[in-house]
Amino acid sequence: MDPRVKAILNSLKCPICKSQIDLYDYYQKNAKSTQYNFCCASSYDHYRMWFPHWDNPPKIMYDVVDIYEGRYKFRIDQRYSICRTTIDIWEVDAEHHFINEQSKIFTYHQIMFDYPNTNREKIVNRIKTILTFQ
Repeated sequence: MDPRVKAILNSLKCPICKSQIDLYDYYQKNAKSTQYNFCCASSYDHYRMWFPHWDNPPKIMYDVVDIYEGRYKFRIDQRYSICRTTIDIWEVDAEHHFINEQSKIFTYHQIMFDYPNTNREKIVNRIKTILTFQ
């Protein structure tokens, strides 16, 4: 593996549980690939990203974080190439089943979260602050 790619991956941790980021699926030019190729080693649902490490220079194109907090599920989708953050919010029951399939969607034309320098509590607090001013 390219040393630059390895350095980037070793510097990343899951923002939810602080686990390492590991390969989820690899890219094949002639095959249909998944949306994400790296994810949290503990749980795919915590954090996943599309990181085309074969590009030069290697950079993360987009990533997704899922957080359950009380009666809500938050999904944060950040697209770095177009500088956009989308927050989806679903109401869930105690067993994390959706009460409504329809989510509330908030889109911002900036990157709102810096995952290497944050944790689960900071993300939840930031979401609550953002939603307070909606």
